[in-house]
Amino acid sequence: MLKRYQIVLFLLFALTLSSSAQKKGKILSGVIIDKNESRVNEACISDSKGNLLSISDCDGVFQISLAQEHNITISHPRFKKATVPLDPKNFELIDGKYYVIFMLDDKTIDSIGYQDTTARKEYVVDYKVSKYGIFMIKSDGIHSKLQQISYRNKVLASLSIDFKLDRVFIDALDGIHVYGNDSSYHVYSDGTNLVLAEGHDAIYFKSHIMSLAAVTDSIAVSYLKYYYGQSIDYIRTNLNTKYQDILCTIDSETAKYEGNSASNELEEARRLWRHHGYEVYSTRTSTNDNVKNRPSYKEILTAKEVYAPIINIDNNLYIFDFPGDFIIKYNNVGTLINNTEIAFHLSHGRASKFYDSPFDNNIIFDPAKKECWAQFHENGKVTLKKIDVRKGKVIGEYTIEKHDKPLNIQIYNGIVYYLYFNNDGNDYGKRYFYAEMIK
Repeated sequence: MLKRYQIVLFLLFALTLSSSAQKKGKILSGVIIDKNESRVNEACISDSKGNLLSISDCDGVFQISLAQEHNITISHPRFKKATVPLDPKNFELIDGKYYVIFMLDDKTIDSIGYQDTTARKEYVVDYKVSKYGIFMIKSDGIHSKLQQISYRNKVLASLSIDFKLDRVFIDALDGIHVYGNDSSYHVYSDGTNLVLAEGHDAIYFKSHIMSLAAVTDSIAVSYLKYYYGQSIDYIRTNLNTKYQDILCTIDSETAKYEGNSASNELEEARRLWRHHGYEVYSTRTSTNDNVKNRPSYKEILTAKEVYAPIINIDNNLYIFDFPGDFIIKYNNVGTLINNTEIAFHLSHGRASKFYDSPFDNNIIFDPAKKECWAQFHENGKVTLKKIDVRKGKVIGEYTIEKHDKPLNIQIYNGIVYYLYFNNDGNDYGKRYFYAEMIK
């Protein structure tokens, strides 16, 4: 039983297991979400001895063995640490595998007030690298601050902030924002001082600022994710006429499968929203109000969200359509130029696209050098592969050797930035900053 930590568990019906998974014995497949049912990535799952068992992926999913009874601890800098007793007898076994959802609680003043304050060390909650330097939120477990840091690791400006503002965001026009579950603020800097201004609530921030994906000299492109992340509409707005239409729609593999509930629901949602116009429905953050039959937890959480990032390079737009295996190129007004077939994400054949793929569903863009890198987990290390967007081919790679489990990887001007864990401790909610030159 959890005392100070509220974790809600729901059993899901399991998918058919491969024979290799059955040989490994009892497997727990967990999905980590927050109170808004958003998936939480980069959460660390450790055992009672502090050994790291797994890290949740971009879909909030992790897998661990249930070979013996033990407790697991879930750690993330934005949430309360949660310790959960795991006993296979308490779960329903389906085809040798268990499915479960862990809902994490946000940090509160009460939760951090009990921490030892005699020897606090600052750690990084979140950061973003921009053309104005590195903007980083640090904490010592009780106080939080926002810092602007130069590329040479010199602190340029610092500002104490509410610990609820725990994430940094760079918008499509290179504006800097800090935000939390309830509110957001635009960050202004004169190189010496930081000021928070233009506060917004979470709904406005997500629908009007975060949803703006790319801007050229002629159009702005926003996106709308719906049906629990199974589909993306990229919406083009002409900057002169304000006319809006659909630039591109990309569906996940689940949504593309004709006849299933996802496909039917998506078509109904599209007819409704497109009838009312994009400006009306773009403020929506959920389709829950419109679905007649809410999908089961199995349908929602066993299907991966569609991943199709858009990148602006020299006023041309490139959309990585991973479900379709293409890079789609548009010019500055949104006219289609060509489709380039890609296979770099299918390192071990097409089947790896759905099972045990080494590709981490992460394209990292270096805006200073205008280079795209794809992130892979291979042989216990993270390897970054440079992608030629014109040909869709790998033209170079770099393996991060210093730390085995780097998180929140970003690249700027040929330098890799990431967060890592201290080797002398097992508090996986605390991450520290590191940078190294790509050689």
